[in-house]
Amino acid sequence: MSKELYIFLGAIVGALAAYRTARVTGNKQLEIAKLNANKELQLQENLLVDERVKAEVIIERNKLETLHIILSQIALETSLTMSFIQSDSNMELKEFRTRYLTSDLYKN
Repeated sequence: MSKELYIFLGAIVGALAAYRTARVTGNKQLEIAKLNANKELQLQENLLVDERVKAEVIIERNKLETLHIILSQIALETSLTMSFIQSDSNMELKEFRTRYLTSDLYKN
């Protein structure tokens, strides 16, 4: 065999090896890019879920505060103290409400 044929065969083998290496490297980079994209999507989804849950907790907390104020007013209106004030005290109901129901406890 001639020297040129050996060079040609060496060049072909080298080209095939380089092509194979480039293809494997390209496929691995694509797999890594897909994994990174999936991780980023999962992270963003988790952040959105976390923000939604926090917003829901804030809404529920506000509802509970409002409910507490309403129930406290009902409890006061139906309490023995209120009955005592209405029946035996010289303090009028309007004065009682002005004094106690306008306290900081019942303000939003």
